[in-house]
Amino acid sequence: MRLLICLAALSVAAPAFAAESLVAEPHPGGDPWKPVADQKIGAGSIRLFIPPDHPAKKENDLLAVQSVPGGQGKTPTEALKAFWQGTGSFCQNMRINPSKENAESGYDEAYIQVYCGRRRGWSGGVHIFAKAIRGDEAMYIVWREVPWPASDTGGIQSFSADQMTEMVAHMKADGEANEYLVKTVHLCGDKAKDARCAAPTPAPPPGGGR
Repeated sequence: MRLLICLAALSVAAPAFAAESLVAEPHPGGDPWKPVADQKIGAGSIRLFIPPDHPAKKENDLLAVQSVPGGQGKTPTEALKAFWQGTGSFCQNMRINPSKENAESGYDEAYIQVYCGRRRGWSGGVHIFAKAIRGDEAMYIVWREVPWPASDTGGIQSFSADQMTEMVAHMKADGEANEYLVKTVHLCGDKAKDARCAAPTPAPPPGGGR
């Protein structure tokens, strides 16, 4: 198992394992996202990244990458259930939108959207998009957190006409986060059916942050 995050030269130090690699394409636009945490959890790890032009603060865009060796004993749906249950400790007015599992890539994977109307300790809420992929050697979970203004119901926003530009920007950020996880995060290994896994690894492109 090799955790390889090609987030446009995000400088992720990937632990070397045997047969599989988690691959993520560059985030659209700008400069590479910068790492703010690299935590070992047992044999696994969790790495956190924020956009390059953002200060390290609580209410921030966030990209997280987690590997859980041995976690492949669960299904991706079970892994994401534990994930969103964990968000309940900080998420108020929560609404979730899970997907069905599929194995089109050759590996079992699932996706979930978690909408927090209010996040404890923040002035606003957050939308979380997460994808779990079950490899032969680990469970991999990648997620994006997109800050939003507070709302009484997660994912349902009331706003005035003069807030339209701000809301469009938030919706664009949601769309980018959703597309990023669905279309670019994939696992390469013996079971992989993704054509990108058969191609030589390209040189990192020059940009990577939103």
